[in-house]
Amino acid sequence: LQKAFKMMFATCKGDHPVFSLGKTLKGIVLDSSDTERAGIEQAIGKDLAWQLLKGCQVHWARSYQRVAKRISNDSSIPLKDQSCLRVAFEQICHKLPFLQDPARVVAYF
Repeated sequence: LQKAFKMMFATCKGDHPVFSLGKTLKGIVLDSSDTERAGIEQAIGKDLAWQLLKGCQVHWARSYQRVAKRISNDSSIPLKDQSCLRVAFEQICHKLPFLQDPARVVAYF
C-alpha cells in the first residue's frame, strides 16, 4: 500500500505541479482499515498523516458518542450515574486513537 499511495501522490504532483501535501492538500476523507492508514503513514509520514486524516477521527468520535448515549440511557443504570458514565466513556474513547500500542486498548476497558 505504501507504494500505491506514493504513486498516487506522485501522479498528483506530475499532473498538478503546485500540489503539496499539507499545503495545497489540507485533508483526506478516508474510511480506512488499519493497513490502509499505515500505508499512508509510511508514504507521507505519521505526523502529516494524522494531520490530514481527520475524517477517520470524526467518524470514530461520532461512533463512540452514539454508543455513549445508548449506554448512558440504560434504565438498569441509576440516573445519577448515567451522566458520569457517559463522560468517562467518551474521555477514554477520545484517547484510544492516540495510544502508541493498540494492544493497550483492552487495558482501558
